[in-house]
Amino acid sequence: DLNIPYPNQLNQTLVDGVPNKRAKLNGDEAFFHGTPVYGFVGGMVKCNEKIAELTDITRPMLRDAVEAVNKVKMWILFLIPRIEDGNNFGVSIQEEALNEVRTVE
Repeated sequence: DLNIPYPNQLNQTLVDGVPNKRAKLNGDEAFFHGTPVYGFVGGMVKCNEKIAELTDITRPMLRDAVEAVNKVKMWILFLIPRIEDGNNFGVSIQEEALNEVRTVE
């Protein structure tokens, strides 16, 4: 259990301390447009140590994975023959593989 708190949405949206775009409805009711303002009852929330630890573990793994995908992409690009060589058999397969690698990236 990560015990992640979530904020309650306040009733109005504030921009520089002033409610944004009021539109009168029935009587004294006001309707506010814009981004909702969220706030925690206890003030600022400290960083969740479990998530910070997991982030520190996974960040280097993700960097290595992105680097490996880039190497595969460059390898496929260098294997595609030039058009002037005349040997363009299988180029469509290489381009399809390159598109898949770009999707993974």
